[in-house]
Amino acid sequence: MDTDQVVVPKEQREALQQFEEPRSLRLAQVASAVLYCLCASGVIFGYAALKPVLISEGVYHHLCTPDEIDSHARVCREQELRLNLMFNIAAVTTNVAALPVGATLDHFGPRVTSLIGCVFLLLGPILLALAPMIPVATFDGFIPGYLLLALGGPCIFISTFQLSNAFPINSGLVLSCLTGAFDSSSAVWLGYRLLYQSTADPEDPTGKGTISLTLFFACYCIVPVIIAILQITIMPKQSYKSMGEIVKEIEEAPIDGHDEAVADDEINDPLPAPAAATAPAPEAPVEEIAHDHENEHHVRIVEPEPTEHTALLAPHKSSALEIRRRRRSSAVSQIEAIIGPEATESAQKKEEKKRAISGVWGAMHGKGALRQIGSFWFIFVVLFVMLQMLRTNYFIATVRPQYQYLLGSWDQSLVINGFFDLALPLGGLVSIPFIGTLLDYTSTVFTLSVLVLSAAVIGALGIIPNSMAAGYANIAMFVVYRPFFYTSISDYAAKVFGFETFGTVYGLIIATSGLFNLVQSLLDYVTVHIHDGNPIPVNVGLLVAGLVVGSAFVTFVTSQIGRLRREKAREALEEEAETAEELLVPEPSPVYH
Repeated sequence: MDTDQVVVPKEQREALQQFEEPRSLRLAQVASAVLYCLCASGVIFGYAALKPVLISEGVYHHLCTPDEIDSHARVCREQELRLNLMFNIAAVTTNVAALPVGATLDHFGPRVTSLIGCVFLLLGPILLALAPMIPVATFDGFIPGYLLLALGGPCIFISTFQLSNAFPINSGLVLSCLTGAFDSSSAVWLGYRLLYQSTADPEDPTGKGTISLTLFFACYCIVPVIIAILQITIMPKQSYKSMGEIVKEIEEAPIDGHDEAVADDEINDPLPAPAAATAPAPEAPVEEIAHDHENEHHVRIVEPEPTEHTALLAPHKSSALEIRRRRRSSAVSQIEAIIGPEATESAQKKEEKKRAISGVWGAMHGKGALRQIGSFWFIFVVLFVMLQMLRTNYFIATVRPQYQYLLGSWDQSLVINGFFDLALPLGGLVSIPFIGTLLDYTSTVFTLSVLVLSAAVIGALGIIPNSMAAGYANIAMFVVYRPFFYTSISDYAAKVFGFETFGTVYGLIIATSGLFNLVQSLLDYVTVHIHDGNPIPVNVGLLVAGLVVGSAFVTFVTSQIGRLRREKAREALEEEAETAEELLVPEPSPVYH
């Protein structure tokens, strides 16, 4: 057999194929994903920028009472609530959709998932372009059109998470770039609003521009078409996996009779002895070839022929542990053969270091989805995400009316709203290096602690009246916190639950939290009708609830880290002991010759 040729079983070849992709292609895939996420993944969350355009275009103005119309109210109460409902339904939909989107991703891969998203992203703008032409009393196309956009976003966004494994060493940076693009996608509506207002007649009190909703959304239809072309041409059909997951999959694949029969040929043979070595004679002891990754040379482990004494102690067929150990060695060797031993060693060391730093890596890996969902690891993160997602979406939908009350001025609230519209997309970009560094080089407990404390500070700033400085500080922290929050939760899900069930588990986290966002309409009603526009009581309630649940979440994770370390240390010792027992084969006794 040619010593330069690497023989790999079919399952290993399929699993290791991603390492054969050219670096330039993987860079193009990540860059393309960042760009189309920037244009489509989270556009619905730029609603605060789109809302003034909808008001100027008279959307839902028919809900105003005669008195409100006669008083020339800028926006009437029922119109405000219906506009907020339009966003609330979309926000709930985009989060609830994460569950079926995640399941689709797990079963059919990122390409199919993204193409489904492109269909939604095409139908949504078409409906929104037609909506102004149809009387709302006859057919309201705004809510279903925005809902379809909300369905397309998670299909596009969630299917990109696996690209973080295209560059394992910089997975945190890739993930933060994608999440930053998601948050910055709100700039699409901001760009439209600025363009719209630049064409408005200064003498027109309604501020109506010449670039209508119909024209804008008709042009936006080109975005899903471009995304579909990229998916078909350069984006991966199947998800990238981490090096550790690939090795583990190969190592723990089901073992049957075929595995035992071919274990020595298919698993151990890929690393042949140097050419100078000759094959043993038929009667000679069987030689097993192993690879020493530290010294980069071949080591021969000589096993004596089975005898009456050794037959029961050392059966000819490899045990399950031996087969898995050989699979692991072979998988690592194949990765080395493809990307080079130095790159493999560097990636392994950095991945192992990141896992050790996180403290929670592998906590629920290999467990079934139902068992993962029933664990406290899942329950605590769901409760935390439910409250924080409700807070963020409530603030996005009501930032102007909140500050109109807190500052007691319509004009000052517009200034704050304008700053928010600009800062929201910029926050996603500015936070990328900060988030990537935090996730790659600090523990999960530290990350969660920063999340909880930041949320508390933001909540406190949001209840300070008559202070523009507090308003600016609140928004500045909010726009950085939001991408940090979403990236940290996806990072937590990947580290704790693994990518094997990532789509389902992460999707259920977001979907459950999205359903809870239906409470947002109730919060709007309480603020507008019960507290007469005062947002402070609702904000205080959200602040306290978030602090209590967040503190409990951090406490639980902290308590589990010590247990995980002890379990991993015990497993390592047991594996070493079992390996040593299998390698210690007794010498044949002369008595039986």
